Amino acid sequence: MDLEFVNDLNESSQYRTKHTLQQTNARNIADHAFMDLISLWILYNEYDYAPMALEYAKKTTQFGNFNNYRQSGTDLYITLNILSTKNTGLLGGGEADEVFLNKINCQYDKVLQFIRKISNNTLKSTVARQTLQEVERSLKISDSNYRSIRRLAQNWGMINETQKSLVITRLLQFYRAHARRSEMYQLLLDLSKKKGYKVSDAADAENKDNRSIGTGAKLALLGATAAASYYAGNRLGKSLM
Repeated sequence: MDLEFVNDLNESSQYRTKHTLQQTNARNIADHAFMDLISLWILYNEYDYAPMALEYAKKTTQFGNFNNYRQSGTDLYITLNILSTKNTGLLGGGEADEVFLNKINCQYDKVLQFIRKISNNTLKSTVARQTLQEVERSLKISDSNYRSIRRLAQNWGMINETQKSLVITRLLQFYRAHARRSEMYQLLLDLSKKKGYKVSDAADAENKDNRSIGTGAKLALLGATAAASYYAGNRLGKSLM
């Protein structure tokens, strides 16, 4: 039994064993992969955390693809492996997992390139923005909160401190609710403490019955809408030139 446990032990912080995966489902795995990609992009853009992002990306892409289950894989590798191979046997959602995984059609080669470009320190904001948008669509991310996080985070270098605080606050809420032991949670928690990224009056967005937001969060979201409008207008203007 001890040998069986050792053979089942993963290096992943969130998914320590295959038994841990049996306690989740495909929808949560897709959400976790999406949040990890966003978090990796944020850390890549933070000077003090960029080296950690590069190292995490290298470890995630060290096998060249996501085709095989690897005990030494990161949280992100394991989630992408399950999604790309549609391995419902590792999960505990039953038939619902099979239905969901058959609906999604993500281009994992592009996801691999996204992570690999981070590992090589060559990822451009335009590519990151496009990739995150495509992943959101292909993984059927329907939660309005997660989509709002992506809209802000994809423009990390352009948004203000209040908006960054809202993104980190929402991400930490997600990880606390769904992936408290994850690698990204610890890094974002440290970033939040060092940079003061926190919206004190933001309600817990993971509580579906209480998603009202405070003044700080409202201002951040209004700013995000303005930034998105500016970006869209700027692109349209260039296309007309």
